[in-house]
Amino acid sequence: MFRSFLTVSFAILTFVSLSKIVEAQSPDAPKTEAKDARPPLKQCWEYLFQNGAGQFVSGFQDKIFVSENEGRLRSISSVSNETIWVSELGGKFAAIIPAERIGIFVLSVSSDENNAVSGVLRLIDFNSGLAKYSMPVAFKEPAFLKLAGSRMIVVSGGGGLEAFDAMSGTAVWKAKSGGRIVSDPAVFESVIAVSNHLKKIEFFSVIDGSLLTSVSTDREIKELAFRANQMLIAGDDRGNVTNFRDQTGAVWWKFKSGARIGTIVETDEGILVGSYDNFVYMISKYSGDVKWKRRLDGRVIHRPVVVGKELIFTVSGEEDLIVVDSENGKVLEQTSFGDGRFPIADPLLMDRRILVFPLVGGLAGFSTNGCK
Repeated sequence: MFRSFLTVSFAILTFVSLSKIVEAQSPDAPKTEAKDARPPLKQCWEYLFQNGAGQFVSGFQDKIFVSENEGRLRSISSVSNETIWVSELGGKFAAIIPAERIGIFVLSVSSDENNAVSGVLRLIDFNSGLAKYSMPVAFKEPAFLKLAGSRMIVVSGGGGLEAFDAMSGTAVWKAKSGGRIVSDPAVFESVIAVSNHLKKIEFFSVIDGSLLTSVSTDREIKELAFRANQMLIAGDDRGNVTNFRDQTGAVWWKFKSGARIGTIVETDEGILVGSYDNFVYMISKYSGDVKWKRRLDGRVIHRPVVVGKELIFTVSGEEDLIVVDSENGKVLEQTSFGDGRFPIADPLLMDRRILVFPLVGGLAGFSTNGCK
């Protein structure tokens, strides 16, 4: 009898255990929250701009670089938000880009008594703020700086391209696009791609500046991005996104959104597209199909930060930062910067742990792993 009791008890326990397993595996079973909840972003510090500051904000490792009036460049610690140095360069800033192991490249412009405009390219030391060299360059707004290997390339809105040896500042070559430059160029190894107002994408050699080839497009291109496999993605003023296989213009896939394309970023999950239709789309790298889309309260005009499986957005005209899961588009967090604190430039990920948001009036530093 005792043996029968044990047999029945074991059968009941087995049935209960199997039921729990089936329930856990059932697609209709309620989902449970992860044991380790995602820590929210915490504001670590705030830095208030001086009058007229913040037109350009960039950063490298633990140093943030902020443009100020009268040609001042200020370096700020991303950890403590204290000033490290201030460099008096003069003129008006047109572009700033830091380069690892080299320094900060600054393009500035000035005009003489006859209103003749001239540009100057400078390389600034990371630690001291002192200029290592300065070189005159042709200039017409808008202007862009692109680092390609050992070359620093200045792209002028008028269509001119000038390449300098990044370390010495020695002029290497000059080239000319067939039209006015209408978007930020893209660089991949030995190629730089520019789009002009004649609805053409032109590919130039980084080595000698020669025009390699050009591709005609149906609309004016507003965003260019090379993929990791050297394919080129182009977004136009009507919301079309085209994945070109190569420089011949062969098309792999196309995608259509509802308005002008603002940002294109390749992630592990796919191609992230920010459109002026107030949606962000995650597009399959292989087919161009939509994996997910998320409507936001405004346009994504600033390039989002990608941290693992998280996408950190700021939205034009809105006072919030938004964190989205890159796998499914789910909003993980939405935090307000405060009244009147609107984004003015791309957010920065500093030293892999501090998120810096350039806002109207100043900077805000956030972290997910404590403010130290």
